[in-house]
Amino acid sequence: MKVLIVDDEVIIRNGLSTVINWEEHGFSLLEPAESAEDALEIVKINQPHIVLTDIQMSGKSGLDLAREVKQMFSETEVIILSGYDDFVYAQKAIREGVGEYLLKTSRPQEIINAVISAKERIIKKQKEVEENQIQKKAFRNKLLEKLLFEEEPDTKLLADVKKFYLNLNNGENTLQVAIVFASKSNEYSSFNRFFQHAVMNTLSEILSFESLEWNGALVLILQNRPSQEELHKVKEAFARTERLMNCHIFTAAGSNVEDIKDLHKSFEKAKHVFGYRWLLGNRGYVSYDNIKDRKGIRKVCSSKEESEMAGLLKSGNTDELKQWVKNLLEQIRLDPDVTPDSFNVFLQSVLISGYRWIERVVSAIGISTPIPDWKMKDEDLLTSSPEDILFQYFDRIMDKYRQMTEGKVHYVQEATIFIQDNLNKNLSLIEVASHVHINPNYFSELFKRETGMGYIEFVKTVRIEKAMAILRETPVKISEVAKQVGYEDIKYFTKLFRLHTGMTPTDFRKKAEKVG
Repeated sequence: MKVLIVDDEVIIRNGLSTVINWEEHGFSLLEPAESAEDALEIVKINQPHIVLTDIQMSGKSGLDLAREVKQMFSETEVIILSGYDDFVYAQKAIREGVGEYLLKTSRPQEIINAVISAKERIIKKQKEVEENQIQKKAFRNKLLEKLLFEEEPDTKLLADVKKFYLNLNNGENTLQVAIVFASKSNEYSSFNRFFQHAVMNTLSEILSFESLEWNGALVLILQNRPSQEELHKVKEAFARTERLMNCHIFTAAGSNVEDIKDLHKSFEKAKHVFGYRWLLGNRGYVSYDNIKDRKGIRKVCSSKEESEMAGLLKSGNTDELKQWVKNLLEQIRLDPDVTPDSFNVFLQSVLISGYRWIERVVSAIGISTPIPDWKMKDEDLLTSSPEDILFQYFDRIMDKYRQMTEGKVHYVQEATIFIQDNLNKNLSLIEVASHVHINPNYFSELFKRETGMGYIEFVKTVRIEKAMAILRETPVKISEVAKQVGYEDIKYFTKLFRLHTGMTPTDFRKKAEKVG
């Protein structure tokens, strides 16, 4: 802390400067002043924490100095060092906010003790101010949280918000909630508080807003004039901040509202837009109007996609699998109707298809082995990109297949897997035998011996069982279900289905829905 000594007697100034080792006690001694007038100039420039001054000096007195210093910097501590042991002087010193009144006959240790006490008072006041600011900020943030989360804020809340957030008394301007997430260009989701706030501080040099932290992002409340010029200004502010901070910024903008009581509506729409962060490339300014008309995409992967996936899982080529996942999700991401909910449902369906495939392989091989957990966790999407998540799950499936089949797959087991992966095709026994590289007649005998069923009967059974699974799990039309399991003639499919289950496909689905 900085200390200033003020006395018109050079012997006192020099003595106090040299007799005490100020640095040893954590103090930095400024150049002493010989008058109150000189001292005031030094105080304005250097803002010392502690002023040690005489009372009687030519010109202004030490009490005058104390009064003016306190007016400029109320936290500065003033200590009087006087040659007069006078109670009246001491009373006046107290009225001027002086912290200590010492005599010049005091020993150096008494003086340094008084300065140390002044230092402790300053530190205590600073801590109190910091704690008060923290409490005030927490209270203000709580008000904003309630304002954003409560659909119908009460009168007291609105009054408190208007009192503590004068900027939100918007007048002719509208208010808008924007959820902002900043990331380095190579990151999908990584909340770094210091980085986010550095971005916010840069942004605050361009725009005026109130802010708070929410779910790893920053929520801004902006005041806008409802015009294209104002919107351009806001977008340019985010773009400029991106350039200055060398980062990506995704801004999910809610609707404009005219009154603070309606900020909840803007926040809800901003949250809806924020769900599009990955779909829209993790950067850019996106408003609710940009996405409100999206209808969603298909909820299940196609037979072609299932077949491609199965072939890649069997191949063991992780690079090709990763590229396939990337291409598939990029195709879905670019669909103009895709929404976060429909995308997540599609993502789950692709994943389920992969695990259904490995379950069929396990069943065909006839071994008992644990299947990896296929349920995607909600928190997965908060920490990784969908591409990475899907590949990681498929990589586990691929590894499980590799463990089960290395040097162990029997001809019939290979054939069974091949049949299950190609149920939508009209596979003949000759084609399947050719796939496993054995004579068709020998294959027919071997197949019936190991499965207990002839080839045709087995294929029919597997097709109907897959059809049952599709009917239970999806809303796909009956005609499409028939095609997915290899039947172009829906009447023939319905007849076989009834023979196998005792009911039509439509009745089976209705019963499954009631049970579900």
